[in-house]
Amino acid sequence: MSKKEASTPNLCFEIKNKQYLCKVGDQLISDFFSDSKEGDELAFQNVLLWEDKVGNPYIPKLEVKCKVVKHIKNKKLHIIHIISQKRHRKRMGFRAKHTLLEVSEVKKLS
Repeated sequence: MSKKEASTPNLCFEIKNKQYLCKVGDQLISDFFSDSKEGDELAFQNVLLWEDKVGNPYIPKLEVKCKVVKHIKNKKLHIIHIISQKRHRKRMGFRAKHTLLEVSEVKKLS
């Protein structure tokens, strides 16, 4: 197997209506999971692509297990609201929360 084939992603699945293209062992940054803690194991069954199989829309009886590595925050986004000719200026900041996941395994369900 060449280096190019080894680095090619062979797994595509959905988390909260967003698709992630990766392989086993990769780390993903997804939307925040408020009910999970570091070290928890999460399972997702919305698998769109696995090796040479393509789902219609999903592949049945296939599950992706991910481990929560840690919760992180994004860079701060500044929003400035200005009303012209009124001397009104308002500056707000927002930091989105994300969860860092590591794809641990893909297994078939019976």
